[in-house]
Amino acid sequence: MLNLLQSQLSFFGAIDEAVLFAKEGHGPNPDAVLHIVETLLPGTTGFGQAGWYRELEQFANRPGVKNDELRTPITFPSVTDALEYLQAVDSAERMQLAIASLGGPTPAPTPQPATQPPSPPTGPTPQPPGGPATGPPRTPAALPERVGDYTTFHDPVLARASYAAMVLASIANLGGLPPRLSAIPDLPEQIMLAAVGSWAAGTALTGPTLEQTVQDLLNEAKKVKSRKQWHSFAEKTVNKKFADQSLPCFGTLEADADQYCSTLYTNATDDDLSVNDIKRIVNPRNWSLCCKFFCTVVAQAPPYAEHGWSRILETIGPECDEWCLHTALVFFYGLDDNGGIFVNYDLDPNRQGDSNMVEVDNGYIWVTPLNGTNPAQKGVRIRTSKQERVQGLSPTATSALGCLLGWGDAANELLSGTAEMVLNGQIPTAQLEPWATTPPNNYTSQMSSGATPPPPIVPSPATLPPNFGNTVDDVRKLFNDLIDRTRDVTADAATRWLDGMSREDVKKITTGIGTNLRQYALEVYETAESMVKPEVKKGP
Repeated sequence: MLNLLQSQLSFFGAIDEAVLFAKEGHGPNPDAVLHIVETLLPGTTGFGQAGWYRELEQFANRPGVKNDELRTPITFPSVTDALEYLQAVDSAERMQLAIASLGGPTPAPTPQPATQPPSPPTGPTPQPPGGPATGPPRTPAALPERVGDYTTFHDPVLARASYAAMVLASIANLGGLPPRLSAIPDLPEQIMLAAVGSWAAGTALTGPTLEQTVQDLLNEAKKVKSRKQWHSFAEKTVNKKFADQSLPCFGTLEADADQYCSTLYTNATDDDLSVNDIKRIVNPRNWSLCCKFFCTVVAQAPPYAEHGWSRILETIGPECDEWCLHTALVFFYGLDDNGGIFVNYDLDPNRQGDSNMVEVDNGYIWVTPLNGTNPAQKGVRIRTSKQERVQGLSPTATSALGCLLGWGDAANELLSGTAEMVLNGQIPTAQLEPWATTPPNNYTSQMSSGATPPPPIVPSPATLPPNFGNTVDDVRKLFNDLIDRTRDVTADAATRWLDGMSREDVKKITTGIGTNLRQYALEVYETAESMVKPEVKKGP
């Protein structure tokens, strides 16, 4: 379904499509395309990384993730549809586009010819598997962006869409857009114009000023060589908040006990908020008020685990009516010695209400004064860390969940924006769950919920990465084959040398060596990659 999160994700998916296009050797500068994308989006072009977008789409269709009531596969929006949604002028138009993306009701199946008179009905009419075959079209969820009480002003999703536009402009400048994308007129400019204009809504950044700003940003895309260079130029051209929000985080591969996880780090600052401001809204049960990716965050029963950690069930997804994850977590709320606050979290040992898809989910949110130790003073730094491992999902696709959809990027996506809305009166304080240091007052130790624990999660086949043991063995065999081939070619060269080598002999030998090396090196790479990454089916 169309929404801002998925629309933004589709623009990064277009980058992934261009990476796959370049890895197949297409375009005039495939190596340059891969180099600039890896520089601007680290960890997205290499071994077992490219193709993460379609992998994520396949994940959304997995049992336990996809809504059981949906009768058709989930498909992520096309770049054209995502662009149209991004360009919508108001919430009413966004709702209409979302409705249109759902299509009409599923047609009834064609009846089979009767072989005998039907028996009179004796009970309720049986329904085909999956529910009634016909019915009214589904109604999109009443997301704030679709129902009129949403402002695009300073939305981090729009800033990240601008970053995607910049990367696409860099690729286009190298002639690296696949035909399907290059057929869309001025694609990077259209994304950038809509994203920056909406992000700066209500400011002086309109009309000719907006168009000139967008042109300046796109011109810089032709020269940008690093994320730091882009941030510096974006800060000078728009402002620091835009520059900070535009940079998507990226995951690193780290070990958690005997499992390898995607690990995300963020570090954000805000000059207009204080620690006390963030403290008012940092309770995770408030997160669904503003952050698009958190559908619901509710307390479990009973509410506390061992040592007073709060038991919480979070439901996350860009469109939870279609696909989502339920994760049972425990949270610890504490104060540091320098005027700051922190929240630690980990998986709840009792996975009550859990989707049983997440194998590792832990991290922290650490909020400190930007200067000094006074929590009431304006100026705040928000650091976050998140380790995540999702069953059957590669680290790159897992990072996309955290960095592009907002699961791990709470610093920009959630805390500052929500705090500003509270201070502006857009969210009444009465709706907020207050801060309570762990353990809370009158806490009684509760070791478990009393409910029957769910079946344990079946671990993935291996750790770093799946099928790594088989991969090593297959790669070893291929390298041995490569050595044998190289030995044979070298022996041929020695024979020719003894017989008297001519210029043509040199050409044939070097050509043979180069061809064999290239062929077998590619086979080694492709064999290894195919075994460490889930199979990704190409779209139509």
